[in-house]
Amino acid sequence: MEPLVEQEVKRQISQLAPSAIRSVNPSDVVAYALNFLPALYATTEEGWTWQQARAQKELQGQISEAVCQGLMVVHQSPQRSESRLYSAEDSLFDAQKSLKELSICLGAPNLTWGSLVPTVKRALLQAAQQAIHQASRSA
Repeated sequence: MEPLVEQEVKRQISQLAPSAIRSVNPSDVVAYALNFLPALYATTEEGWTWQQARAQKELQGQISEAVCQGLMVVHQSPQRSESRLYSAEDSLFDAQKSLKELSICLGAPNLTWGSLVPTVKRALLQAAQQAIHQASRSA
């Protein structure tokens, strides 16, 4: 649900007046909206893809409404706090996006945070072995 809500927040914020945009923290709107939407869990890539498609098809109206409500609430009472869990500039989803990119780069479609270090170690070892092999062939 998070990527769809983040996308909708960006879309709706782009339609606001510049003065209104300055007083709205997109992360606050995302958090607000997510609290009013059903959670969609998945344990596989296929399940995640299915849930995303389902949400886009069946829940887009609810997503738009929750984001609209979130924008109104956050705009009317913006809360400034020094103890944020993340900075306003950071995306809530950067870590998951990075893991997905790494899974593609490493050719490891089932990459998880738990398997990341061993997978990177294996990839580095393979690259080193290939470099040694190529160096010995050219010598």
